[in-house]
Amino acid sequence: MIENRNRMVREMLDQIQHETLRHGPNFNQKDIRDKMKEQATRMQKIIHSMLELPNTILAEDESFLCNFNCYAYALGLWEDERTMKLVQNHLKKTGKHLVNSFFIKKLILKKIIKFQYSPELDNLIIYLNHEKKVKHVGIIKEINPIIVESKWGEYPVMQHTIWDVPLSYGSDIIFYTLPPFDKIESEIGNIILD
Repeated sequence: MIENRNRMVREMLDQIQHETLRHGPNFNQKDIRDKMKEQATRMQKIIHSMLELPNTILAEDESFLCNFNCYAYALGLWEDERTMKLVQNHLKKTGKHLVNSFFIKKLILKKIIKFQYSPELDNLIIYLNHEKKVKHVGIIKEINPIIVESKWGEYPVMQHTIWDVPLSYGSDIIFYTLPPFDKIESEIGNIILD
């Protein structure tokens, strides 16, 4: 029963996210920003009412509605102005996020982020789909129960329990250590130079 309810909520979150994303990520238009804030609040209310879970929007200011994703947030890139400029310039030039699921896979393959058998504070939690492709990343902020902080697409940063995410983010999770910032920054530099 609870499993069916969780799946239903996750499917609803997917639907809400899809509705907003089809409008495009043009954050200079006030109506789009307002719609996204409204949808994020709607997602939060669904989770609160159906699951009674501590899912909250951490930041509602417009800087958190800019063009960075869950990967950049989880790796702490959004806190470094110079790195965020590089990431955002790449997005403007190519239309693609520089820090994405392929970047996470690269960090794993190079052993820059290391596998953890059990979660610890400030570990990365990586969500995988049924094909074992990386779909979403968050940061573990509490252990018992596990509370995750993550950026949901173009929405604000959310704090949630492990499975209070859209179904499209996957049904498998793995934990990794968060590497020192300079190692991540170095990998971004290598990509830009390639």
